[in-house]
Amino acid sequence: MRGSLLCAALLLFLACHPAHAIGGRIHAEIGMKCVDDYLVHSEAMLPGLGKLFSRRDNRRILYQACAFPDWGYGGINQDAGEASHWHPFMRAYADVFRDKGFTPALDAGSQQEMAFFLGAVCHNIADLPWHFSSDGNPSFLAMSDRIDGAGHTDTEIGSDVLRYQKDRLWHWSNLLYYAPMDTLMEVFIRAGVETNRKEVERGIFREGLVLWAGPPATAWFVDDIRRKIPWAEKHIEDYYFGGINHNAAACAVWCRYWYAESVGAHCLQQMPAYGAKHKDTGGYRPYLGVADAALAEDLPENNTGMESFLTVGGAAGARRVSLLRFDLTHLPADTAFSRATLWMCLSGVDGTPPVIEALGLTGSWGEGAGQSDPFNGKTGRVSEGGEVSWTNRPGMTDSTDVPRAAADVDLRQPGGAWLSWDITGLVREWMRGDEHNHGVGLAPVGDGGVAEFYSSQAFRAGPDGYCGGTRIAFRPMLVLLP
Repeated sequence: MRGSLLCAALLLFLACHPAHAIGGRIHAEIGMKCVDDYLVHSEAMLPGLGKLFSRRDNRRILYQACAFPDWGYGGINQDAGEASHWHPFMRAYADVFRDKGFTPALDAGSQQEMAFFLGAVCHNIADLPWHFSSDGNPSFLAMSDRIDGAGHTDTEIGSDVLRYQKDRLWHWSNLLYYAPMDTLMEVFIRAGVETNRKEVERGIFREGLVLWAGPPATAWFVDDIRRKIPWAEKHIEDYYFGGINHNAAACAVWCRYWYAESVGAHCLQQMPAYGAKHKDTGGYRPYLGVADAALAEDLPENNTGMESFLTVGGAAGARRVSLLRFDLTHLPADTAFSRATLWMCLSGVDGTPPVIEALGLTGSWGEGAGQSDPFNGKTGRVSEGGEVSWTNRPGMTDSTDVPRAAADVDLRQPGGAWLSWDITGLVREWMRGDEHNHGVGLAPVGDGGVAEFYSSQAFRAGPDGYCGGTRIAFRPMLVLLP
């Protein structure tokens, strides 16, 4: 009897596992890592987001919801399931929340709905670098094929089988069935996706059943799978493009974005391009509107537009300033916001922590492509063709209305060591058209050490492909709160 049940569970697992998809256990693990490493530490920048995941049930809802977008596969409604993975569906979801009046002060029921949505977001973003190679970065599947010689199905199902045998009690303890059906049907209608309530309920129930049945149904096949995909088993967490750690960081970028969009805010951060997959149909629409560069007084002709770090500080003759610009043209001129905050994540401080002020820029500048090292560069190379440099830099405005910030923080704090500047006045001028948006400059006040921040290009920590690729979560952010 027990063997029959296990065989039935395995058949269900295999039948419901869509082709070319991360398994549900891996998706759920990515989502929980996104919560633990990033989202719970986001309360200061996005009020309500950290609080949302201080509730255990909300974390459990997200964990199981990470399997949701695959609901239509396996003969239920393939087209509707596929549509649940892409930008138009997530945009419709956020718009439904806005129309319902969601704010950062979410009540318990709204928190549950938000947790479910962000679980779906985690699924959809993690799929991209897992499946698709882009910009010279091999996807996780491509690397498994190259090194293990494993087909996509072997890697996808096999990797999930192996993860099901890891921390099984932890996995089961995080499952919580939750299906916000009224909201989901409203989202499908708004997104123009044809389905019905019965189909969606059946698909969600099935995905939950697979998550519950996964550990016992797959235990018999672990040894054989380990022989087939040794590289995938070893590097599923640390591979820099599609591994669990990288995917959790990418999901954090997008969860912050969609949370903000859902509650009447905006969170702008340079997103992973991922080749803008399906951009012609609007499938993946990353925000790529950040330009930044560091300028060095003692390297006056150098441009650093493609470096992974921005530097601010130093003494006379060797000062460092950094420039940033966020494209706001996609926002209506009458966009309402109460506060605009620039957030920068410190990677370290060399010497005495400097005091840093934020200044409006008075002229145009070109970010450039200067790079001395693709992983840890700071100094750039000699500027070309009008690229910004210390010699060729814009002016800066008086900053009496912009608070200063000291770079004296604990670099060991979880979620990154973030500094912030209230630049509400500057952003209001840009949005009204009173001043052209040339961006903001960060400059030291007096002499001191040099603060190093992650730039909009931050990604890999080194040439080793097993560095995690998590720096993307620490790129500069501009947050507009309602």
